[in-house]
Amino acid sequence: MEVLEQRLAWIEPDHFERGRAVSIIERKKGGEGTATFTSPDNNQLLRFNLSEENRLRLLKQRKVADGVLLELGEDGQPVRLHLVELKGGVTTGKWCEIKQQLLGALHNAHALMGLLGLPMPEIVECHTCYTRDRISPQASAQPALFKPGVGVKLPHRQGQDWQQGYCELSPEFPRYRHHRHRRDERGDVEVAM
Repeated sequence: MEVLEQRLAWIEPDHFERGRAVSIIERKKGGEGTATFTSPDNNQLLRFNLSEENRLRLLKQRKVADGVLLELGEDGQPVRLHLVELKGGVTTGKWCEIKQQLLGALHNAHALMGLLGLPMPEIVECHTCYTRDRISPQASAQPALFKPGVGVKLPHRQGQDWQQGYCELSPEFPRYRHHRHRRDERGDVEVAM
């Protein structure tokens, strides 16, 4: 824990937050809001804000999700890594963009873990906090459009991973569990992990 405290002192204090509950704030027009995450296991959460402006510039992946949450156990070791993106409406096109942002956050998280002198946790989970779901058939104004015709071979559907609770960010990484969180009319959501 002592090494972590020393390493955190290297980081500007306005770029991270720690506690049992932490918030990720989106300020861009159309996606404004706050996602507050709490740890039911009383694990400490360490949140890093990411953006295209404050990402690690030497990485090729320029898009990044809004935040990275590191969940630390009682021993101070990483238990889980959470990658978080806040969006307004989610369409299949936006979902592809979200996955690119989550991938950028994962690349930055690898660098952050090295900086903090911590091992990468085995469990990585992705979160999308959204206001409108335009991918799921039950959220569509015309759900019949999702039904294939008789004798038609089903193509791989974009957005299938959105509906089934996982996301594939890149062939170099395994599938990660994906959580969808609907935001309220103000754009806010509270998530108990």
